[in-house]
Amino acid sequence: MSGEMGVLTYLTDATESHPGEGALCVGDPVVLRQGRRGGKLEAWSANGRRLGALPPAESEALSGLLTGDNDRLRGHIAALVPRPRLTGPGRIHIRVIEQG
Repeated sequence: MSGEMGVLTYLTDATESHPGEGALCVGDPVVLRQGRRGGKLEAWSANGRRLGALPPAESEALSGLLTGDNDRLRGHIAALVPRPRLTGPGRIHIRVIEQG
């Protein structure tokens, strides 16, 4: 265990990568922000790729950290967990470490 502070969460609907997009790696920076229609928080990579959305309960809890001046949470990919039999994208775990 690294002793790193933060909140660990995961994405419920991790998206497939498109041709030309680099592979995701543990440690890659992530930004969490409100979805376009409000509601769930969505995770985005540093290059603007949508990675997926947080579960509703965790999204609601972390949304309380967002303010008018600070509408984003920053973190990084903590783990990439493949799906059994490699069907579809795996689960992405995110460690949220700061606001802004």
